[in-house]
Parts: sequence; structure tokens; C-alpha cells
Amino acid sequence: MLEEGGCDFGRIGGSPNIDLGNTKLHVVSGVLYVATVCVLAGVFRGQRRQGGIFVKDEQHEVWRLLTLMSDMHLSPREYKLAVLTLVFLKLLSDLFEARSRVMDAGFRGSRLVEQRLFYEMENIFWIPRGSRFPVVLAKAWSPAFPQILSRAVRRLEAANPSLRNVLFRDFPQLESSPAQLRALAQQIGGIDFASIGGAPREAFGEICDYLLSSVARAEGMVGNGFHTPLPVARLLVEILKPQQDPALGGRVRVYDPCCGAGEVLVQVKRFFEDHGGPSNALQLNGQTSSFATWQMCRMNLEGRGIEADIRMSLAGENKFGDLRANFILSNLMFITSVSGEGWTSSDTTMTDQESQVGVHCAWLNGTHEQLSEHGKSGTVSAECVERESRPGDREALKSLVHDDSLECVIALPEGLFVGPQIPACAWFTSRDKKPGPNGSMDRTDQILFINARNLASNRLSRTQVEFTDGDLRTISGIYRRWRGTADSRGLAYENIPGFCYAATIDEIARRDYILSPSRYVGADRGRATLG
Repeated sequence: MLEEGGCDFGRIGGSPNIDLGNTKLHVVSGVLYVATVCVLAGVFRGQRRQGGIFVKDEQHEVWRLLTLMSDMHLSPREYKLAVLTLVFLKLLSDLFEARSRVMDAGFRGSRLVEQRLFYEMENIFWIPRGSRFPVVLAKAWSPAFPQILSRAVRRLEAANPSLRNVLFRDFPQLESSPAQLRALAQQIGGIDFASIGGAPREAFGEICDYLLSSVARAEGMVGNGFHTPLPVARLLVEILKPQQDPALGGRVRVYDPCCGAGEVLVQVKRFFEDHGGPSNALQLNGQTSSFATWQMCRMNLEGRGIEADIRMSLAGENKFGDLRANFILSNLMFITSVSGEGWTSSDTTMTDQESQVGVHCAWLNGTHEQLSEHGKSGTVSAECVERESRPGDREALKSLVHDDSLECVIALPEGLFVGPQIPACAWFTSRDKKPGPNGSMDRTDQILFINARNLASNRLSRTQVEFTDGDLRTISGIYRRWRGTADSRGLAYENIPGFCYAATIDEIARRDYILSPSRYVGADRGRATLG
């Protein structure tokens, strides 16, 4: 028996083979099939994740789905888009049918039941009859089922222009038989979003999180190109605290220049609403250089009911060059050039492929220049600058330090990302380090260094870790005391040997502009605690 999330093939009727009509499906091990279990087992097993919701127990169906998909031979790209599209279509159909029942109860026999205005006013897409999941599923036994699915998606996009090109349509091109695709659709058809604790969009969000994280693990380093792990996204949000400032007012503009599947924007929206921010006061913007990633991001956000402006930047230009954002958050892990995701002006283009230091400094400068008057940015980067710098690197770091835009550097634990265990840092910049809206303490000509290498308390596996809520409170609490924010409760900041140190620019210059937190905080003395 495997642990939670594993698969015991012996429970499938005592045999790892299932005969489905004329198609014999063999259970084989493979990263995509493990990913499928990770996605749906967590949803169907009826067990509650941290912050999750209860869903009906259909554990035996998970094992059956795993078996049915074993011969589908989908590439990771096709897998994540095809499955996510079907789950997304099922969510929209369930929301539509639930609203239709409400309308029918109030206006039985009236034409108002079919008036799309009454659906759109509840943020529910209008679903043409031929695109509704039960109608589509009723034709699942047709040999032309892949074509039927493709037509259903096209009708849905035609009826809702905002969904144009968002969904996966190429079901006939998948390397799977109609019987296999039918089995997948039938399994997803068993999810009843409308009856899940009154939170269908939250349930979709959990399924989407499982799917994206599981496929990212399956793809290894490639997966890091579209996926930002939840603990990393939450760290950026907890430090920056994207909220509406009562003194400044106006909309809060948030930008992710390499938004991937949108996990960071999801956490921004959740934090903003959890802290009392009105939805119409938040403006979310993001861009990505991959069409497939753009599709994933759009479905991820639309399914959760999150409004955002997500654009593709295939030529490498900054699609939001005129935007002055209050907060910019980005995951730069494994991105070696800005040419695919960021700024193309002469002073910010990353052309030195040999120097990751130059890449990160140019990125930080580019994001900083796009901030509003009191704006702040947070970037997760694979480069911690721990080795002796090359001459060109030293000049880039010197410029970054003396511009006094860099505010805080946090060394992150290994194991937060999938694939190779590469040291990472979170870099935070600020347009305003003086006393004011960002804090009561004057931090001009200072940089806070935090070594959180050993602060991830939750170990998921031998190579994977994540922050707990307590870990995030410890890290963000240090930063808030240092800045003197309102929620620091008036507690004074103190350097903690082995964990945090506030360095002056003169000290950093004496250390040849090396920006590794371990150079400043000293030897790690174990887990840090706040009084």
C-alpha cells in the first residue's frame, strides 16, 4: 500500500489490466499517469487538504482513470491542456445548469429562463446547448467523439468572445482512441461542481492546482517555466502585502511580467480579498511568451472567477510598457534571458547569456523602473550570487546597490521548486525606502538580508519542501519590523545572528557587492523564532 496520493494496483479487481470493449489497457508507470493520480486522487479521496474542501469519495474511479489513460501517450503539453479544458468545460456547464435551475424555479415557463443577461450578471458564461457537458457526454459512444468535443469547444468560444483561443480544441489530433477519450470525459463528468460545499470555483481551483503542480513535476525543469509553487507565490505576496492604501486610494495595479499559469496572481487576489479589499479596486495584469501557457493561465483565472488582463509577448516586447504598477511580482527561475518575457529597451535587455548576474540585475532594474511612486517589486531568482563575481558582474551589482532600489534579499530553501535543486533568492525593491506609506522607518542606503535556507518546516518528500504558515509569518514578520509597518505592532527590529542582518551600503561595498545573505547574517544557528 502506498501513502496518500499513491496508487495500489492490487485494488483494481486484483489485476492491472482492464478490458474496455476491444481496447485492452495496460497499467504502466509513467510520469503523466502519476500526475493524473496526484490531480484527481486529492480531489476524489474525500480527505481535506490545508485550506481545501471536501469532495465525494470516488477513490476507485481514480484508479480506473489512471488505468484508462495509460495508453493515451499524451505529451505533457497535450495532457495538461486537454484535461484542463475538459475540467473547465464541466465547471462552466455545472455553473450554468445551477443558474438555470434557479431561473426555472422563479420564472417557470417564461422565456426569461433562456435570457443570457441573467447568467452573465452572475459572472456565468452562456453555454450553448451543444457545448453543455451532459449533452456532449451523451454522444461519447460515437466514433467521432473527438470531433464532437472539438465542435463543442468552438461553439462555446463563438458564444463567448472573451474565451476565444483559450481552450484546447485539437482532440482529434491526440494520440488516443475515441474509447480512451470517452473514458476520460466520463471520469471528469463525475465531478459535480454545483454540489461541492457551495464553492464550485474553489473546487476547480484545487483541481487546477493539483494538475499544474503534478504536470510540473512530470516535466521537471520545463515545468518551472509555467509553474510557480504555492509557497513561493505566497512568500512574494506576504512580503509585499498588495493592499489598498487608505491614504492613497485608487486602484491597486499588480503586474506579473512572466505570469506562467497565473499562480502568483491567484494568491494576490486571495490576499487582497482576505484583507478586506474590494474586488473592483484590484487590477491584475500579466504576460507570457508561450501560447500554451497563456491558455493555462486564462483557464486557471477564468475558472476561479478572477478578472485579469493576460497578454502574450511572442516577440519579447513588454506588453504593459505604459503601466505604472503598485506591485510587480515575478518568478524568474530558469529564465536565462529577458528577450522572451520582459523589456527590450537598450538599457534593460539581457544579452549576456554567460552572466546570470547581469540577467537578474537587468530584470530588477526593469521592474523597478515600471513601479509607481511608492511601488514595490518581488522577484524569485535562481541566482544567489554566492561565488566571486566577474568584473562585469561586479559593476552590475554595484549599480544595483548604489541606486538604492534594492530593499531586501531572502535566501530560499532548496527543494521549493521541482527538478534540480538550485539555490534561489527572493529579491525585493522599493521606490520609497523613506518613512511614509511603506513603513515608518527610514531604510535609505540599507538592505535587509534574511537567510531562510532552513526555514521550510513541511517536507513533502526527500527532495521537496514547502513553507508552513508559521514559516511565512516568521519571514514576513522580520521584514515588517525592519520597515516599521503598521502591522509590526510597534516591535523593534533586531539583527538575529544566522538569520537576518540589516547592512549599510558601505558594508556591502567592503564585501565587494556580494549579495548573498549568508555573507552578512553569519553561520546558521538553527530555526529562528520571533518574540
